[in-house]
Amino acid sequence: MKAIFYLPLILTLSGGAAGDEPYEKPMPHSSGEKILEFCEDTEDVISQLRCNYYVQGVADLIVQTPLACLPQGMNQSELIEVATTYLQSVGKTELANSSGAGLLLSLLQRAYRCPKKPGEKTDKELYLEAIAKAVAEQQAASDPAKPATGTGTGTANNDAESTDGEQ
Repeated sequence: MKAIFYLPLILTLSGGAAGDEPYEKPMPHSSGEKILEFCEDTEDVISQLRCNYYVQGVADLIVQTPLACLPQGMNQSELIEVATTYLQSVGKTELANSSGAGLLLSLLQRAYRCPKKPGEKTDKELYLEAIAKAVAEQQAASDPAKPATGTGTGTANNDAESTDGEQ
């Protein structure tokens, strides 16, 4: 019985109603422009709460995943100050057309990178390896008789050798 009572509320909040438009741009209440508006409005308690909860939600996501490493001891008011200053520096068009969470996540990832662990590859190294592997696979697929070269991994050559040895 309770499920039937809550179903319309759940559908309304989740956007599960039939005929919903696809999510192509941020909802008006969560755009960077709106979040900046909340954070700048120091007179309205509700706006301040919205700002606090929004910024804290992004920070919670960062801490839990870890997408960035916030400085130890950083408090909520410092985090909100950093977020507000950054949002003020973003162009009006980008603010209006971007998710506030996306903008804040991007800022915090750039500003508070996690230290690299010994032996851990950087994002750039992982990216270059992925490109080299994709190129090697593409070369191997386009001309199986000709081994791929220049990748540094040797996987295409090893594959060609193992199939030749089996015959």
